[in-house]
Amino acid sequence: MPEPIVLVWIGTIVTLLLVLLILLEIHRNNQKREHEEMFGSADFIEKSNKFRLTEKERHTMDKLVRRSVFSNKDALFNSSALFEDAVNRFYEFRKLESIREITLSSVTVIRRKLGFTVGNDGIIFVSTRQFEPGTLVHLKMNGKVERLCVSSINEKIFTVVREGLKDDVFEKGVRYPISWKRAGDATYTTFPRFEKKIGEKLVFLHTKKIVREQQRLWVREKVDIEILAEVQEGYSLQGRLFDLSANGIGLGLPEEFNSGTEMKIEFELPSYGKDVVEIQILRNLGKKNADYPDLFSYSAKFIGDFAWTNEKVLQYIFELRRHQNRLQKGVSG
Repeated sequence: MPEPIVLVWIGTIVTLLLVLLILLEIHRNNQKREHEEMFGSADFIEKSNKFRLTEKERHTMDKLVRRSVFSNKDALFNSSALFEDAVNRFYEFRKLESIREITLSSVTVIRRKLGFTVGNDGIIFVSTRQFEPGTLVHLKMNGKVERLCVSSINEKIFTVVREGLKDDVFEKGVRYPISWKRAGDATYTTFPRFEKKIGEKLVFLHTKKIVREQQRLWVREKVDIEILAEVQEGYSLQGRLFDLSANGIGLGLPEEFNSGTEMKIEFELPSYGKDVVEIQILRNLGKKNADYPDLFSYSAKFIGDFAWTNEKVLQYIFELRRHQNRLQKGVSG
């Protein structure tokens, strides 16, 4: 019988070999992702031309989308939330401090060309990188709220300025609450880490953790989207989404369920990819949808971790509303 120390060595070697194989597979998949032809390449070119991206900016956009979770190459053109998620993934993978300034500058320019900064109506605010010079924000400190102005911004930091800050004490590494209000939409609060003070300017590091406090009722939009509802493991039903908001949904299912029933649903928003999210049935409304007379209509709310779905739903509704407004203007014109 082999000695215990021999068995330990054999086990260690086998474990190391397995780890090596896993790392090689990850590397192979990353290499494939970096160079493979992606869906939506023609749309990527068309939208790059539409937004007048330079060759460098197209190359940078290509890098971003290959670090994202999306299979369509043109996906990042569709939403500020999708774009910023890809930017964060890219910076985490490549290490922000090691990325060339020309590439960082390209990301900033792309964001502005696509209209994904706070100065544009309808965009989802998910990162402090979306601030613009001149944006008015509020800083809460020592029980007081100070009105500040964003003076400059790049991919690493942003600065705010206000006269009279010379005697205030700020500690490096401490997070201070900064809020920004969009009229008719919401108040956003974020807690960026303080870096340094230069005269009347305060320098903060960027953050993607932003709290959104709704100021109006959730906008609800009628839709007709196929869903797959997993009632319990191994038991699923096909149904439809009838209406959609960032807080809840209206859906149709072929069976009756009681209020409080929880389940997972899978659905795909056009241009935004598939989502699997948990919901809780609120009310059974009966067979009231004339287009689907065999389905029971339900109102339901999202539960669990649905923040990312929430942002995509909001952006999708904004896009629908924007498209409808364009059509109405075209008809009235």
